[in-house]
Amino acid sequence: MSLPRPLQGLLIGLIGGAIGLVYWSAGALDRLEARTYDWRAARLARPAPTTDRIRLILLDQASLDWAQSEYGLGWPWPRELHAAIIAFCRLAEARALAMDVLFTEPSVYGVEDDRRLGSTMAEGLPTVAPLFAAHATGAATAWPAAVPRPDRLRAGDAFGP
Repeated sequence: MSLPRPLQGLLIGLIGGAIGLVYWSAGALDRLEARTYDWRAARLARPAPTTDRIRLILLDQASLDWAQSEYGLGWPWPRELHAAIIAFCRLAEARALAMDVLFTEPSVYGVEDDRRLGSTMAEGLPTVAPLFAAHATGAATAWPAAVPRPDRLRAGDAFGP
């Protein structure tokens, strides 16, 4: 007894899907995902019309070395210096700013230094910065109950299951 062709196709699809689901849930496809991500992003992501207007201000080892040699500033830099960068971006008519710097501890330069950064951030330039979600540095071992959990956290990420 032979199944009709549409049922054969459906059965093959279900079996293939089940096999794929088993591999995916076991994590066997993670390496393929990691190896092909950059390639897929470069070919499938379409730049927005505003892409040419995005500018980066890099804070790298060369920046840290320069600040140390020119001004004697070691890391962490005073928050006031970050505030000056934000103010510069506002004067340059930036429409938004994303910072990739974690401020995990109070400024070593005092509370006023933190206040200057906070007041500069509040002056109108929309600014996004990373968040450290804990009551005390290094104390959290689970995601805080009062903070909505992002959908994209996976095992191995900070506070992952």
